[in-house]
Parts: sequence; structure tokens; C-alpha cells
Amino acid sequence: TINTLNESKHFDARVYDMLEAIIPPAPNEVQVVTLTQDNTAGTITIDGQTGSYDSVEAFKKTIDGAVIAFPGEEGKETVEKFASNISVASVGFGEGVDGRDVVNFAMTFTFAPEFFSAQNQNMTIRLSNIGNATDSYLGVPRSIFVNTGGAQ
Repeated sequence: TINTLNESKHFDARVYDMLEAIIPPAPNEVQVVTLTQDNTAGTITIDGQTGSYDSVEAFKKTIDGAVIAFPGEEGKETVEKFASNISVASVGFGEGVDGRDVVNFAMTFTFAPEFFSAQNQNMTIRLSNIGNATDSYLGVPRSIFVNTGGAQ
């Protein structure tokens, strides 16, 4: 019975690693007001606030670009998408506790169950897009910025 319980337990403390990885850097930083993790449904809901509507979108795209990596079969690294079914609700303009203008939001997503699994001891979360999740970075081909020796 103990082995079965150990195999089904969750490493909920990994939520701190998740937050460190998915909260975008300035100027798109997000303050998490509440975080609710539902292991039965496999969802996380984050109520937060940030400085602009663009920052909410950057946060959503950062979560969408996150992947988890853990040792797989034969010692090879297994990489899987961290989140799916990302939805944003209750986006609205308001006033923060310090009196400045903020955008409040609620974001819910389904997380990969492997992330919190006790069976994956060496789990990491990282961004597949090197931390830049903006449309201009993801949607514009890098090749147009190559200097071909012409005028600068």
C-alpha cells in the first residue's frame, strides 16, 4: 500500500519552480495574487495583476511556450509541452494595493501530469522560445535580420 501511495503522490512544491520559469521578465512581469492547483482536474488557476493588457498576453504565451524535461527510457531526455487549454477570463482594469493602475486577470490551464509526478525525480521546466514569447519574435523569420554585407 505504501508503494502505491508513493507512486500516486504529487510534488506540489514544484509549483514554485513553475512560477520562476513562467513569469515573464520586465516590462511584462506579473504578480500572482492567488494560485489554485486542482490535481484531480489537472488544472492550475492563477489570479494575477500586471501593468498592461500586453503583459497578460505575454504571460499566456510564455505559459504556452513552456516545456518540461525529465529522464526517459534508456537515459534519453523526454520533453513534453507543459500546459494546454489555456484560457484567460476576468480581464479588467483596476487599481492595485499601492494605488497604481493594474490589469487584473484570471488564467486557467491544464498542466502535464508528469510535472508533479513523484516518479519523475529530475524534472525541469523551461521555455521553448528562450523567454521571448511575443508575436514579433515568434512570427518574424530570423533570416530577415542577417547582415548580408550590404548597407547598415
